[in-house]
Amino acid sequence: MSYLIADVVIGFLMRKSNGMRAATRKARQHSLTAKKHVEQSECEASACSSSGARDFSLYQCGSTRLLPSLIRGFQTRRRLDRVSPSRKQLNRVSTSRKQAARQSLALPGGDCHHPLGSCRPSAGIIAGLEARYFYPISRKLQLAVMILAAMLLPALFAEQTQAATIEAWGRNINGILSVPSGDDFVALAGGATSGIALRSDGSIAAWGTNGAGGKITNKPTGTGYTAIANSSYHGFALASNGSITVWGDDSFSLKTNAPTGTGYTDIAAAANNAYAIDSSGAIHAWGDNGYGQVSNAPTGTGFVAVAAGIQNGYALKSDGSLAAWGRNYAGALTVPSGNDFVAVTAGGYQIAFALRSNGSIAAWGSNTDNLVTDTPTGTGFVTVGVGGVTGIAAAYAVKSDGTLAAWGDDTYGQVSNTPTGNNHIAVAGDNYNGYALVEVPEPASVVLLLGGSLLMLRRRTPRSA
Repeated sequence: MSYLIADVVIGFLMRKSNGMRAATRKARQHSLTAKKHVEQSECEASACSSSGARDFSLYQCGSTRLLPSLIRGFQTRRRLDRVSPSRKQLNRVSTSRKQAARQSLALPGGDCHHPLGSCRPSAGIIAGLEARYFYPISRKLQLAVMILAAMLLPALFAEQTQAATIEAWGRNINGILSVPSGDDFVALAGGATSGIALRSDGSIAAWGTNGAGGKITNKPTGTGYTAIANSSYHGFALASNGSITVWGDDSFSLKTNAPTGTGYTDIAAAANNAYAIDSSGAIHAWGDNGYGQVSNAPTGTGFVAVAAGIQNGYALKSDGSLAAWGRNYAGALTVPSGNDFVAVTAGGYQIAFALRSNGSIAAWGSNTDNLVTDTPTGTGFVTVGVGGVTGIAAAYAVKSDGTLAAWGDDTYGQVSNTPTGNNHIAVAGDNYNGYALVEVPEPASVVLLLGGSLLMLRRRTPRSA
C-alpha cells in the first residue's frame, strides 16, 4: 500500500512544482507591466524584524516564489493563459479582495501583517495569483474527497495483512493444480499431493488428494485459525487461542496424541511426525519416533520457530541460532553456526534450509537432486519453501523483488515451470508440485490511487477572454 500512496503523492507534488514555476514566471512578467499603474508596496526589514520574522523558504518578505496551493489547501491547478487581468478573473475572488487582487500585480512586495504570520505574502498577492493561475475545485468534489478520506482512514492506519491468490505448478494429479479461487489467502502449506491454505478471515481451504482420513473433506470449518501445517495424510492448524486442531488419518497417533490446551504459537509437520511451540518457547513433539524425532526434541524454553523433516526436527532459538535432532544422516544434524538466522524450513529426507537476517540462504544435509549445491547464493531472499514430505523434493525461495527461485527435482516441471512475475510473497512445495501466493493490491490502495489520479488529472479547459 505504501508504494501506491507514494506514487500518487510524488506525482501530485511534481505537477504542483511545475505549476509553481510557471506561476512565478508569469507573476514576474505582469509585475513589470503593472508597476506604472499601481504603487509598489514594500515590507521594510525593520518591520519584519519587529514582528518576529522567520526565514521561510516559500514565504520570505518580498519574495515572488509563492505556492498558493499550500496556502489555500486542496486546489486544482487551473491555467488562465488566455485571460487578461480583467473583471472576469477578478470576479473569482470575493468582493472584499478585488482591490487587493488588482494590487497584487505590483510584485515584489508583501504585507508583514498577514494573518498567516509575520513577514509572509500579502493577501493581495495571494488572491491575485490564485485568481490568475489557479481555480479552486468545486465544493461538491471537496466534500466527496473528505468523505472518501474519512471512510479510508481506519483501513489505512490499521495493521495490514498481505492477501493473495494461489498459483500451482508441477504434476497435475488428483486435482492438485485446481487451487481454490479467491484473493484473500495469507498462508499455504504443501503435503504429499495436497495443499492447505489459510484465508484472511482465518478459514481453511484444502485441495488435492483426500486420502483415507478425508484430509480435504474433513478440514475444519469456521474462522479464526492463525497458522497451518501439512503432512502426507494429516492437516494441522492453530486456532486464535493457540489450541491445536488435527484432522485426516490418525496414523502414528498424530490426532489422538496432539497436545491439548492453548497458547501454542507455531506448528510444523512432516510425513509422520509433528511439532509445536508453546507460549514459553518449549517444543512439544509427537508421532513417529523411529529415529528419536520425538524423544530427542530439545528441552527448555526460548524457541521461536520449528520445522519438520521426515526423520528430523529443526528449531530456531530466540538468540538466532539453530538446533536439530532425529536421524544423523548426510550431515542433517550439522546445523550452520551463527546467531543471525530468522527462519528455518525442512523437507524430503535429511534436507533443511535456514534464512539469515541479510537474506542469504544456508542449506545442509542430503544433496539429493543437488538441493544443497544448487541453493541460490547472494542475499535479498525473504522466505524459503521445500517440498518432498515423502522424499522427492524441490526447493523454492522468494526474492525481495517478488520473483521466485527454484532448484532440485524437476521430474514434473516443479522447477522449470516455476511462475515468473515479481509479486510473490510466499512459496511452498510437496512431492511433485510448487505453490505460491501472488499478492493483490489492497482495496484501500486501489481507491486511493484512483482518487488521487482523478484529482491530479482534473483540469478545466482555459476560457477565452
